Amino acid sequence: MIVKTTAVDAKIYRKSATVTRTGSVNLNSGRNTIYIAGMTKTANQDTFTIKMSEKIRTVNVQIVNIDSIPDEPLESEKIAGEISKLNYQVELCNTITELRKTNANFTYRSNISIDEQETYLEGLSDKLVSLNQKAQDLSKQKEKLAEELKKASFEEEKPLIMLEVECDESGEYPLILTYQELSCNWYPKYEVRFEDEKSPLEVCMKACISQTSGENWQKIQAILYTGNPTVSQEVPLLKSTYLSLIDDSLEKARGKAMPQESSMMVAGTASAMAAASPMNAFMGMAMMNPMTTAQAQVQEEETMTAFVLPDTKDILTNTDGNIATLQKFNVDASYEILCIPSVTDKSFMTAVIKSEDWPFSSAEASVYLKGTLIGKVYVDPDSDSETFTLSLGQDERLNVIREELPAKQQNVLLKNQKKKTPEYKIKITNKSSAALENVIIKDTIPVSSDKAINVELKEVSGAAVDEEKGILKWNLNIDSQSTVSLNVAYDLTWPKDKRYRESRH
Repeated sequence: MIVKTTAVDAKIYRKSATVTRTGSVNLNSGRNTIYIAGMTKTANQDTFTIKMSEKIRTVNVQIVNIDSIPDEPLESEKIAGEISKLNYQVELCNTITELRKTNANFTYRSNISIDEQETYLEGLSDKLVSLNQKAQDLSKQKEKLAEELKKASFEEEKPLIMLEVECDESGEYPLILTYQELSCNWYPKYEVRFEDEKSPLEVCMKACISQTSGENWQKIQAILYTGNPTVSQEVPLLKSTYLSLIDDSLEKARGKAMPQESSMMVAGTASAMAAASPMNAFMGMAMMNPMTTAQAQVQEEETMTAFVLPDTKDILTNTDGNIATLQKFNVDASYEILCIPSVTDKSFMTAVIKSEDWPFSSAEASVYLKGTLIGKVYVDPDSDSETFTLSLGQDERLNVIREELPAKQQNVLLKNQKKKTPEYKIKITNKSSAALENVIIKDTIPVSSDKAINVELKEVSGAAVDEEKGILKWNLNIDSQSTVSLNVAYDLTWPKDKRYRESRH
């Protein structure tokens, strides 16, 4: 006896799920052998558990396949037999059609009058149409049965749990089957909405749920459990530059070509996101509100957070369309326009957020500016710092040019050293019709990791200097249609008979 079960509950983790199924079985008093269906081919077969009434005693449990069940008729064989019958009927329709067409040829038949020929031909059309329609109907039945055969064969490939049990009283008994489903996972994603620089960010956390078990889980209660995904960062990263002396004897021994003295250069890219203003196609659209969905109930557990989805939910197989709304919240931010000219000449509107104010884990986010999608970034509240920076897209109001000036180099005879004076200029132009505040410009000067190499600042145009990392930072307010120039220069000295290398990390 095969007992079918229905999925009613799924506790979904980031890379698996605990699925609970229910069913019932009619047992006779004494010993019974039953086969419980429900586990999938992608389930971890070592994790199943079955709960039944305490009146039932288990004698034997093992995993089997349907071929192990004696005298069990296979649904797939039954359907295949029906398809075979339909094939015969279609072939018969085609044979009769060809026969009637052949009989309509009176070229070599002189014993049939013209009236009889006309009568035959007049009725032939309706008969051929009827036969063709019948053949089409049979073909549609075949297609439907072919889909049923595919599903039946898929179900018959699933493992079965064979139970030998004993009970004292005949009757119908409920059962609960649970197992770990390996094909299920979920990941969070955010929708971040930015209206203006005076308002908090509006955040909606959603879950994308997927499973490839081959079965649609319909009207189940779902709970999502979360952890910490991989930490990453979207805003361009400015790396410090360190100088160290080169030991020529070692370089020659290794057979390596000796690099020439070089100026500081960094290759970098940044994804550009154009922020366009939305236009309403109809005047009435301004009166409409976005559709909303019920949020999940949040439960803080010992090692992770649980999101209990409201009501019941369908989680379909082999689709990316299983989306659930988890939580909506507002988060305060300080807004800055950030540019790192040595990495990219693009400027970014950014939100600096306290890590403690973002209640959930790192994930990808879709950023909306006044209702218009401008791109995707990665939200990283799990970093070690007290704040994290969220890119809100490229800001095209600034034009930034970084120009390296020819470096002056000379020998310092008294100290037996070489001296070099790198210098560069940064020009920032506000192209907009309004003044811009909190414009952050970052750049770098090298940091010496060898006492024989000395770096001495000459000009930084009022920048805040992180001497340990060599990071320069300017916080500017730039008037409309105006340009601010920043100059950076420093002296670099090192032993005359040595060379130095630059590395960024």
